[in-house]
Amino acid sequence: MRVHMQVPHPGTEYGDIEDLRLQANLCRHTEVQALMDFHNANATMTPALLGIKVDIQGSDGCVPGGYIVFIVFEEVPGIRLADDQSAPYPGFPLHTFFRRFERKQRDVIREQFDKADRELAKIDWLLDEPWADHLVWDSNTSKLYFINFRMAHSACWLRRPQSVVLGGNVALATDVTLKQYNWELFGLAICPGNSKHEGNLSIWKL
Repeated sequence: MRVHMQVPHPGTEYGDIEDLRLQANLCRHTEVQALMDFHNANATMTPALLGIKVDIQGSDGCVPGGYIVFIVFEEVPGIRLADDQSAPYPGFPLHTFFRRFERKQRDVIREQFDKADRELAKIDWLLDEPWADHLVWDSNTSKLYFINFRMAHSACWLRRPQSVVLGGNVALATDVTLKQYNWELFGLAICPGNSKHEGNLSIWKL
């Protein structure tokens, strides 16, 4: 279960109740909307939403009249593909995806990632900080899950044909290049630093 609750603006935590009440707002947490959208779309690549309750705080709450949301969702089975959010660099220990799985299994995971990523975009959601710690792999069912949507945004930009931001510039990209770019973003492949987004996969760490 996760709880999203409005808290006072910094520096006003001990203010007058009536002043705090003026800060009351509706819940705008992306995770709440994302999980509801996944549920309505019968998505299977994200944790199932089991229950949600949207309420307002009472007079004894942190922000009287402010939002408080309770979310109950499935704990998906499997292994998270990274222990933290640290991207690999020369000399940095490889994360779980590379330590735990052999190349053949990594290829299978990337294949399932490509499928799940397309489904995610169809429901119009993308993670703001993509990395392997947002991915859980269940080897028993060969199923990949996306988790933790506390920071996410609309995926509508992906609907522009063959357009992707590479290195801060909008460039035309083939489906293969876009696929490699997403692998790198999520820590499922490592591109040599001196040949960023190089199309030759033979020099990548896969």
